[in-house]
Amino acid sequence: MGCTLKDIAKITGLSVSTVSRALNDSPLIKDKTKLKIKKIAESMNFEFNINARSLIKSKTNTIGIVFGNNYYNSKTKTFYSIFERYLIDNIEKNGFEALIQSSANAYTGNSNIKKIVNGQKVDAILIVTRDITDEDIEVLENSKIPFAFLYYPTNKREFIKRTFIIDNEKSGALAAKYFNKKGLKNILTITKKTDIETNYTDRTKGFLQEAKALKLNVDISYNGITFEEGYNFILNNIDFIDKYDGIFCQQDYCALGIIKGLNEKNIKIPDKISILGHDDFEEIINMFSPRLSTIKQPFEELCLNAISYLMGEIKNENVSVKRSLKAAIIERES
Repeated sequence: MGCTLKDIAKITGLSVSTVSRALNDSPLIKDKTKLKIKKIAESMNFEFNINARSLIKSKTNTIGIVFGNNYYNSKTKTFYSIFERYLIDNIEKNGFEALIQSSANAYTGNSNIKKIVNGQKVDAILIVTRDITDEDIEVLENSKIPFAFLYYPTNKREFIKRTFIIDNEKSGALAAKYFNKKGLKNILTITKKTDIETNYTDRTKGFLQEAKALKLNVDISYNGITFEEGYNFILNNIDFIDKYDGIFCQQDYCALGIIKGLNEKNIKIPDKISILGHDDFEEIINMFSPRLSTIKQPFEELCLNAISYLMGEIKNENVSVKRSLKAAIIERES
């Protein structure tokens, strides 16, 4: 348990109310006493909780965006940067500023969510990561700051009204329908083994259910979804690739690696095999030939609805928002 006002009062020999006033810079407390109390509070790593304050703080006109601790990882930066662009755009359109943080301090491991909440740095917080601790959840729930999630936090799906998602089961079903419409019946889907990232498990579930209904012949590979993993999959499994009419890669990077590998092996796309990705990282897709057909996630609409919800909470207004959005097929050349 962290340091409390009572702890500081006990050390200083002063009352709790005096300690509170000093930390709030009350003019009723002498500067010498304020300095003494603040030094002791700092030495004890005291953080003022927003709910403990009796004074009303003015609005900051700032919305916090909290990404995962892999925010700066080169393999996830493209994904996060899409959210970042759309979120900042919508925040600034509402006359607010964005404060971007990872969920924890990279050096100390301390919670940045707790720091933002207790420091009253923002008027609302949007969490863009599943990896959030129980303690952070408790801090958010006990605060008076509106908060929301893009994607369900791990194993905490009770936040339905605060969570904005893309329906990944329907995305998986879209993939099966796409291949069936093309008359392709032997399909491989490539995903990753995970118990945390429900977007992949949901896509697989939706794909398999629809494929069964359409009587497609499907196999699953848990090879991984990075570019390198897709590329190496082709090089290491070229002998049995010809048994498939199509490959559904549950992430664009993997699909682009697949395309690179097939091109090197002179396997014609889509004449011999059709490739479908997921996400629609258009800037990267345009660097490869043939251009990847994929399932486009409605990132922009997702961000718009999440920020609209938070603005409504800040202003105490009822705002109509969509919390579950559908993806769409973008057919190109593969």
